[in-house]
Amino acid sequence: MDDRRGAMTAQLDRELAMVIDLDRSGPPEAQWLDALRTVPTIDPCVLVDRRVVVVAPHPDDESLGVGGTVAELGAAGVPAAFICLTDGEAAPTNVAHLARVRRAELDRAVHHLVEDPTVVRYGLPDGRLGDCSRELDERLAHDIRPGDVVFVTLDGDGHPDHDAAGAAACRAATSAGAQLWYFPVWAWHWHDPSASPIARRGRRIQLGDVAMNAKRAAIACHRSQLFGAVPVVPRDHLPRFDRPFEILIPA
Repeated sequence: MDDRRGAMTAQLDRELAMVIDLDRSGPPEAQWLDALRTVPTIDPCVLVDRRVVVVAPHPDDESLGVGGTVAELGAAGVPAAFICLTDGEAAPTNVAHLARVRRAELDRAVHHLVEDPTVVRYGLPDGRLGDCSRELDERLAHDIRPGDVVFVTLDGDGHPDHDAAGAAACRAATSAGAQLWYFPVWAWHWHDPSASPIARRGRRIQLGDVAMNAKRAAIACHRSQLFGAVPVVPRDHLPRFDRPFEILIPA
């Protein structure tokens, strides 16, 4: 084990109680592709006729998880709002003024995905969203409207902020009469492909070249998470976000 990776992983485990072991590469990509072979394909434009709302626990989750789908919808004229719950300030990196850096990265990223995006920042504490359930419920109830289609990290993604975001968005969407779909980020790293709800219940969104290029450009904006001696998002995790499709799971 690389000493620096080990120290940073231990720090992340302590602060966030993640179930993901970043010292392991996770299931091979071929295993995931085999499990996803029979996932039915849907047209994202059939889902959304008003507005898509992406609820992201941290800056970068929106681009990694559903950047391509949002780009496809944006090309069809569907407006998008991005609600970022934290500034991602607890990520284990030596980047100075990380919260400010990640806010700027998010602003750049979403403009690659859609024209005139709406960005709402809650500024809640990174790593402790589970302690903010009342405020999350109140603020999401204000920002999620009837008729919205909400994309949020999977409740069961393996990161406590992602799980808390998924649960809170589900409550808010149910109350508002909005439709909700989950997207995986860290689940690709630790779920068993043969048993995961990603493969059992998911729906495939096929991405065209324009949407793929938009997604890649958006992901590249999150430099604080992708570069450095020990990237926060491991390099062997990136191919899972460069597939010509994305997976959404209905709530």
